[in-house]
Amino acid sequence: MAKRTVLTFESSSDIWPIVEKWAKEKGFREEGNGKSGETAGGKRRRFKRGSGLLMSSAHLEIGQEGKKVELGAWVKGYFAAELDLGRGLFGVLDRWSARRAVNDLLQALGQQPL
Repeated sequence: MAKRTVLTFESSSDIWPIVEKWAKEKGFREEGNGKSGETAGGKRRRFKRGSGLLMSSAHLEIGQEGKKVELGAWVKGYFAAELDLGRGLFGVLDRWSARRAVNDLLQALGQQPL
């Protein structure tokens, strides 16, 4: 079973204004201090929605170095394991909800949905 959904694509523009607007609209909060993975020529940031108590928490990690963007997304919660956003037996509603939110971000970034 895959633990995370990972996508790599290119963007010639700065993704951060789009990501920040999406996070605010979808109820994701940034984890850490906004510098959770500075890399040479870019940065990586993590966002989370939910506490994992009643429903699984949804997680997104995204980074941009030059034109290269890498996005990782997963759910984690009461079952204590990371699950990708694909379809599967466990965490069906949690995965569906997270996949919808990530698809909205992908659309805003000009990418195909999951």
